[in-house]
Amino acid sequence: MGGESKKGSRTIKNIYDYGGDDILQFPYKIDKSSEKQTKIWDMKNKIKIKAFQLCIEQELLFRYFDKKKINKKRWFFSLVENIINNVDKVGK
Repeated sequence: MGGESKKGSRTIKNIYDYGGDDILQFPYKIDKSSEKQTKIWDMKNKIKIKAFQLCIEQELLFRYFDKKKINKKRWFFSLVENIINNVDKVGK
């Protein structure tokens, strides 16, 4: 994962083989042209992902995977579970 630091904030430049528009976020905007106001992607407004945001989203994703038992695996360990199971030594 590559990045660039500016003013204490780290902007993600690429994630593995993906970069540029593939890793940008696009916020919602309200579509007022239809009768029912709906949210649509605002493709003109691109938001760069910061390392802190990516870390938080990854944690939430792993907590969700763990709760749903995706692929019958453990995805998120608490600090105590990490120590008990020696997770930091797995794969070394």
